[in-house]
Amino acid sequence: MPVIVFFYGGSNVSGYNADPAYNGAELAKRANAVVVSANYRVGIMGWLRLAQFENGNALDGSGNYGTLDTIKALEYVNKNIDKFGGNAGNVTIWGQSAGAVNVFALMASPQASGLFHKAVPISGGATSVPSAAAPLPSMNSKVNHEKYANTLLYALVIDSGLATDAATAKTYVDSKTAAEIAAFMRAKSASDVITTAFTPRPAGLAATVNSAAVAPNGVVGTPASAPIPEGTVIPIDVIDTFKNAVFNNVPVLVGNVRDEGKLFGTIPPVVFGGTGPSAYLPLYKMTDAQRFLAMKNFNPDAAVPNTTLADQINAAFLPLATPPSFPPTEYNGWSNFYGKMIFTTLGDPLTQGVAAEAMNALKTRQGNVYYYMFNWDEEPAPWNDVYGAAHGFDLPFLFGNFTRDSLFSKVVGGQANAAGRMALSDAMIASLAAFARTGNPNNVKLGVTWEPWPKQINFDASKTAKIITAP
Repeated sequence: MPVIVFFYGGSNVSGYNADPAYNGAELAKRANAVVVSANYRVGIMGWLRLAQFENGNALDGSGNYGTLDTIKALEYVNKNIDKFGGNAGNVTIWGQSAGAVNVFALMASPQASGLFHKAVPISGGATSVPSAAAPLPSMNSKVNHEKYANTLLYALVIDSGLATDAATAKTYVDSKTAAEIAAFMRAKSASDVITTAFTPRPAGLAATVNSAAVAPNGVVGTPASAPIPEGTVIPIDVIDTFKNAVFNNVPVLVGNVRDEGKLFGTIPPVVFGGTGPSAYLPLYKMTDAQRFLAMKNFNPDAAVPNTTLADQINAAFLPLATPPSFPPTEYNGWSNFYGKMIFTTLGDPLTQGVAAEAMNALKTRQGNVYYYMFNWDEEPAPWNDVYGAAHGFDLPFLFGNFTRDSLFSKVVGGQANAAGRMALSDAMIASLAAFARTGNPNNVKLGVTWEPWPKQINFDASKTAKIITAP
């Protein structure tokens, strides 16, 4: 059977494959495939480029430990998947959000050569160098990662009592050999490292290493979108690598959702240029914990919902839509702006953005590049407005997971939308299954022909029927 290996998202700072949303049992059954989900290190443990770690080993020095974890997972699949009925010669890698960035990284990585045969990166990109089409790269630069690592190192030295400030920490580090610094770092527990990263401290720490890593409150934090384009595991310019055909050239199926930005309502508009008092409010009114509890206790079939739009969205951003302006003033405008900034830029989403830039580069080298846009927004109120076709909402349709106890299962489900939802899910799973088997997602359940990029297919449904179009 074909093999589908899934890598979770979470900005490469969180995530784990035991999330019920990623349970592959239903997908395995309906796609007649072996489904594997792999854990990999995230955050500081997954990506930390510190010069003292190299010690003659380019892989250790790369800092790309999370990426190397995904490669080890594929090596395991390659050696053992036949014991589970899988075909090691037909492996599809699939990732969402940060997982998609990691899939693109594997496509560019020499160390992953021959370990997979198709790729499905959804809601992510491959940009490692800013460009006009994608000004916000999906991967942070090698230089920024090195500055971050030194900032964290100095903070650990201070918290260990070996220095009193950034300047004396630098003096201490400079007095030690690379082996001594590597031993110092490796002697720290995970708890030590995380505590240091999230302890507020003076902003002067960042200035000492010319780093923007330290937030205004002095927290070092952890780098997001973490694969490091350092030239050994991941090329410096991934898009250029795709254009030059020096990569793992396999059929690719890429996807986005229409309302990518609606999952990021905790980001205050000031981050993206908003002004005035409302700029400092998040779009969401509730804290994550409060919203998640409302979702957990939500009954999609109740006559009266236990929460309303006014409960969920700050009043400063209501009503949902007003005439377009910049900066936007309402929820739909701001969330749309977030999504375009992160995923498709402010231009035409078919010609610009991190996904389009990658597909345009890949298209110069092969024809098997496919793209979908997911538009489904038939959740029971108020979630149809709060989330709509939000970042990650295509995953339950591709996994077939609507009844498992995942965070979003109740806000997606219910009897009213079941017929259309299940019909759309069937078609999306059939497309993923066809692609995993042959490298072409076309199948009879689509009802239309899915042509390669720059054409696209739109996945949608009413409450009672699927609506799949190929404009």
